[in-house]
Amino acid sequence: MRRRKAISLLSLLAGGTALEFSGVLTGCNEPERSPGILKTEDIELLDQVGDVLLPPTPGTPGAAAARVGDYIQTIVTDCFHKKDQDFFLAGITRLRKTIRLKAGKSFEQLPDPEKQRMILLLDEQAATYKPAKPEDPPRHYYATIKGLIITGYFTSEAGATKALRYVPVPGKFSGDIPFKAGDKAFV
Repeated sequence: MRRRKAISLLSLLAGGTALEFSGVLTGCNEPERSPGILKTEDIELLDQVGDVLLPPTPGTPGAAAARVGDYIQTIVTDCFHKKDQDFFLAGITRLRKTIRLKAGKSFEQLPDPEKQRMILLLDEQAATYKPAKPEDPPRHYYATIKGLIITGYFTSEAGATKALRYVPVPGKFSGDIPFKAGDKAFV
């Protein structure tokens, strides 16, 4: 009688453990992602601005190929506080307005030399930006956009393995590695 009771208790315990373990495994599924706060045209604009900053060259993909717009969507949606999200969204709007005001067209409609000129103008504005009032943001909106594009590119697989000298498993330590002009930087 005791043996049967022990076996039934053990099977109940094993069954409960199996059920609990299956619950743990459901956590391994891809979680449902909330839709991002950026629109599709915002992501496309970020990819195009990224391709002007980090254009494709023979042997290295550009920022659009690295999908920096998708990276920025994830960072802004999942990592930014509400106040920072609002600042970023206002920055995208200001980016569009500035380009339309200075060039008379949307960024997508501009020829490549004009796109480069607009990026240089935005770089200059960001470099000379100083908040006028204490409640103004401490950084220029374009500085935030550019920083996210560069981070997104160099942390992507394409940017890290093609644009940089990527060593997935480093060997022995060598503190004196010759560096020749034209060599890629290490990750």
